[in-house]
Amino acid sequence: MQSDNNSSTLEETLIQVRDALRLLGVDVNKNHYRIGQYYNLVIDKKMAVMGGYKSAQEFFSKEVKEISQTVLSTCGTVAKAFSPQAGARHSVYHLYALITYGKAAGLSLSNEEPGPTPIEVPKADGTVEKKPFSECTVEELKEATRHLRIKAQPPLPEEVLARLQSLRDSILASFPEDSTHTRVTSRLIDDQTHFTIKDVLLEDAQVLLEALMEAVTALRPAA
Repeated sequence: MQSDNNSSTLEETLIQVRDALRLLGVDVNKNHYRIGQYYNLVIDKKMAVMGGYKSAQEFFSKEVKEISQTVLSTCGTVAKAFSPQAGARHSVYHLYALITYGKAAGLSLSNEEPGPTPIEVPKADGTVEKKPFSECTVEELKEATRHLRIKAQPPLPEEVLARLQSLRDSILASFPEDSTHTRVTSRLIDDQTHFTIKDVLLEDAQVLLEALMEAVTALRPAA
């Protein structure tokens, strides 16, 4: 996924880079890719250390307060992985989410046009829908990555799977797929099974409470 399109030909001094980043930081959302190019230039050429700073992070935190370190590193990752043309067609957060998905799926991404990349997006009913990257939201990409990571985990015992399915069915019965985005997911954390209920409308809080009570009752072992 590496690309040579990360401004390796730029010859600005550290002060010029600082001034350019400050200017780009006035409207961060319109300048993500260019910000990433300058960020990579500072990192790759070790400009900050050569300029008297302890690290690149110190330079950015002191001299480029207009842009957070998280945004800088995200933009840098995207600018290193994709061409300017790809950066112009897709948002930096979409591309960053695609990089994460690609690593989880073991994909070799096109740095010029990643749009057709097939993504396995999990649905609320547990099935998977294949969609091209260009048609996915950032949240769908994140869910697809979570789904891949869950698949890579050791299989859960049949009893646990049955309880999870019963819980999922009981809750989602109150949230029809065609009218809400609510879904139930699960994963292992430190060998313990956790479940998450996502995207419940505020006005459906009472519905969720009642659905949970029914689900817990259904999971209780018979007396």
